[in-house]
Amino acid sequence: MPAEEKVILPDGETVINQSVGQPVSSDTAFLVEILSQEISPKMINILDVGCGNGIIALMLARRFPATRITGIDIQPGLINLALKNADCCRVNVDFLKADLRKFSCIDKFNIIVANPPYFAIGSGRMGTDDERNRSRFELDCNLPDVIDCIARNCKPDGNAYVMYPAMREAQLTEHIRKNGMMIVERWVSSGNNKREARVYKIIWEKADVATAE
Repeated sequence: MPAEEKVILPDGETVINQSVGQPVSSDTAFLVEILSQEISPKMINILDVGCGNGIIALMLARRFPATRITGIDIQPGLINLALKNADCCRVNVDFLKADLRKFSCIDKFNIIVANPPYFAIGSGRMGTDDERNRSRFELDCNLPDVIDCIARNCKPDGNAYVMYPAMREAQLTEHIRKNGMMIVERWVSSGNNKREARVYKIIWEKADVATAE
């Protein structure tokens, strides 16, 4: 079992992470800040797709304690860490081991969040740590899988927020449109040129028409 270490989050809370796993990044903090500005008290049902050790879900739960939050991840070790972290943070989040390629919930979500692996297989060199590779490269799912999961589980008036580097935007836009959705806003986090990280706000195309009317 990989060694564990304590990590201090941007909001000051301490959580547990695997010492050789994917570290907490400034991109994560940026995504949470965007979500904190976008979420309203009426948005009571949030899904964190590929939640890892639960950092995004936990930070949102601390800021919005009345909100129902579910986090899913395919890696059982990370789900176990997420459950430990929920206890440490004294918040109530439902963390489930699930494959996003198959996940479908009867109760759809007002907000769906995804900070998935940035890089397609073959687009960079992998390291020796399996968990970190799975967090960075599309070994368990790819970009179309993420967007399909969002489309299956997002309410008709819901929003999704996904984080990808700029070099994936053309592919992201293509698959969003295939699902009858659209990008309505984007925020730039860090990096430069094609590798800068961006948060994309996604809604249903029909929702945009209804808003205009």
